[in-house]
Amino acid sequence: MTNPPPASLADFYVIPVAEVAARTPWSERSLIDDCKAGVIDHVHRKGSYGFTPAQLDSLIATYTRRGNGTPATAAEVEADELAAARAFNAQQSARGGRKRAA
Repeated sequence: MTNPPPASLADFYVIPVAEVAARTPWSERSLIDDCKAGVIDHVHRKGSYGFTPAQLDSLIATYTRRGNGTPATAAEVEADELAAARAFNAQQSARGGRKRAA
């Protein structure tokens, strides 16, 4: 049984941070800081940072309006706000919350 050939060599190409910074609105420094903090998926080889094409596409999709997809409906927004309010109230009462008037 033989292994299937890779899709293309472009899948293995690592785009340097400087080139990503030139292509996107982010600065090279902010990209490196986020890589060091582990906030964004990246490749770290021999002391330099870079991104595969798939990682760059994921980064752009996650942090730009282009990648946000369809906007949430009013019902979804209301449900999210209600869930957030309930979670906040549960957290407050677990911590002792506000004191009730006697």
